[in-house]
Amino acid sequence: RTKLRVEHDTKYMDTSALVGRSGDKAEYYQRLTTEQLYARLKTMYFNLLSKNIGTRAELVGLERRLRTRNDTYQALTLEKRAKTIELDGVWKDFRRNDLL
Repeated sequence: RTKLRVEHDTKYMDTSALVGRSGDKAEYYQRLTTEQLYARLKTMYFNLLSKNIGTRAELVGLERRLRTRNDTYQALTLEKRAKTIELDGVWKDFRRNDLL
């Protein structure tokens, strides 16, 4: 008897979850069977998880590329500083030799 009542009470569900609004202020509701609602929510959740995983993977790839470029930039900056100091020394020698 209780089982029949539970089955009757849960056969349909009015929901605004699929329309895009949630909470107490939803304007549109859909009446779906519990099985239909379960299947549609499962599909939406799977799509959301797939997009989330893809976005995170892309983010990790971009972070790695950015880190590589930053390391290259820092190495080139250090090399430029060293070459600038070396060039200053060469110019000093050149001017000194030119004045002699």
